[in-house]
Amino acid sequence: MIPHPKSYRAGLHYFGTSAVSFPLVTYGGMTLLRELELRNLTVFDLAFIPAMFAMASLVEYLTHRFPLHHRFPGSEAAYTQHTLRHHQFFSDSTLEAKRNQDFHQILFPVWGVALIQYGLNLPMALLLTRATDPVKGALALIIGPLFFFIYETIHAICHFPLSSRVFLIPGLRFLREHHRIHHHKGMMAHTNFNIVFPLWDWIFRTRAHKIR
Repeated sequence: MIPHPKSYRAGLHYFGTSAVSFPLVTYGGMTLLRELELRNLTVFDLAFIPAMFAMASLVEYLTHRFPLHHRFPGSEAAYTQHTLRHHQFFSDSTLEAKRNQDFHQILFPVWGVALIQYGLNLPMALLLTRATDPVKGALALIIGPLFFFIYETIHAICHFPLSSRVFLIPGLRFLREHHRIHHHKGMMAHTNFNIVFPLWDWIFRTRAHKIR
């Protein structure tokens, strides 16, 4: 059994992983509003939105497939937390979180979210601003944290009991089953790495429909 902090509260953890990105979203939104006073959104700006979501999904896929499931220099802590702890705690037959403290093994640590947002998303947004224009940089600052929030939410829901009313929402039962298959011990390093939407699992042919 993996120990949990005695004072742990899943709600506070979820709030913390969301709140750490709030300054980026706020700044991105303010920048976008300021820029839209100078010009209208173009068709290229609008096309950039789904392109950014697809790119965020690719980052999710590659991160999950490689450093979280294989040992690489510099990513041992991530491998340990995900493969040796998260997958030890939850299997395809024991996917449900039984108590509040179990979400300590599901949600990202707040420091990890801060590292992703301020060490990856922020520099990428600044680079896009220089390479293209402030509108696309602002959109990146909004979409990156938004995608991660969706990721954290859906991943947590995937570990809810199947009887939960949340699964009345179309698509969530499908995503839960997609993730349950990933938790099979013999398949976790090879299949079903996307959480939000299995786009890149389909593209790279790592999508499994059932446990083999």
